[in-house]
Amino acid sequence: MLFRSPYLVAAGNHELDRGINLEARNNFVEFMGEAPGTLFQRDRLWYRKDAPGLRILFLNTNEWIYGPGEKLPAHRTRQLAWLSSQMAEDFDGITIVAMHHPIVVSNKKHRGEAARMWSVRWNNETLAGMFARGGVDLVITGHTHTYERFRITSPSGESFQHVNLSGRPRNTFLWFGAGARRAQDIRGKELEYHLRMGWRREDLEGWQLEQLDGMFEDEQNQWGELTVYQDGRVEMEVFFLVDEGAGGYASRGRFPI
Repeated sequence: MLFRSPYLVAAGNHELDRGINLEARNNFVEFMGEAPGTLFQRDRLWYRKDAPGLRILFLNTNEWIYGPGEKLPAHRTRQLAWLSSQMAEDFDGITIVAMHHPIVVSNKKHRGEAARMWSVRWNNETLAGMFARGGVDLVITGHTHTYERFRITSPSGESFQHVNLSGRPRNTFLWFGAGARRAQDIRGKELEYHLRMGWRREDLEGWQLEQLDGMFEDEQNQWGELTVYQDGRVEMEVFFLVDEGAGGYASRGRFPI
C-alpha cells in the first residue's frame, strides 16, 4: 500500500546543519522533491499534507532554536503566522504535528532547547497553546534519541499527546552519551521537574503535564506505527529492536490517540 507514497520529513538539525547552511537547505529541498507541494522552498521548509479525516503539519523547528546566520534572513514569524492560521481552521478530523525539537523532555540532554521551544510564541500564544486551540491530537518529535510519551492538557481542558520517537542514542562518551539522553521517570512530578529544569513558570501556569511512558531502563532503536480507522479513531503502536537489531523486534504496546 505504501510503495508509491512519498517519504515525508520534518526538517531536523542534521538535515539542515541546524538550518544555517544554505547548501544543506538546497539539498533538503531537492531530496523532498514534489511531495511537500509548490510552496515548499529553501526559506519555507514547512508544509501540510491531507488524507481523508486527517491533516499532518510538518514544521521546521530549526528556525526557533538556532540563529539564522549572516547569509540567511530570519523567517521565524512567517512560520508561526502560518501555524496560527492552520490552527484557526475549522477542521473535523485528526490533526498530527510532526516537528524535530520537543517542547517537553525528561532527559538531561537538550532540556534547554525544549524549554526554549515551549516559550516560542505568536500573538502571546505558545506553541502548546496553538496546538490545544487548534485541536491537535498528536505531536511527534525527535532530537533526543529516546522514546517518551506525554499527555499535555491546557488550562481550558484541551489535551494532546506528545510522543518522542527518534531511535537509540550512541554509546556513552563522557557525560554526553546514552545515559544523558535516557528518559527519566518523572511520573507524578512532571510540572515540578520542568519548572526546576528551566521552563518558565508563567508559561506553564494552569497546564498539566503527564508522563505516560518512556524507555527508562534501557535505550533501543524504536519507531511508532499509526493506524487511522474509518470511524476516525487513531491508535499508535510503539516497536523497538531487541538484541541490538539481530533478534528482531518487540512491541511496547498500542494506545489510543
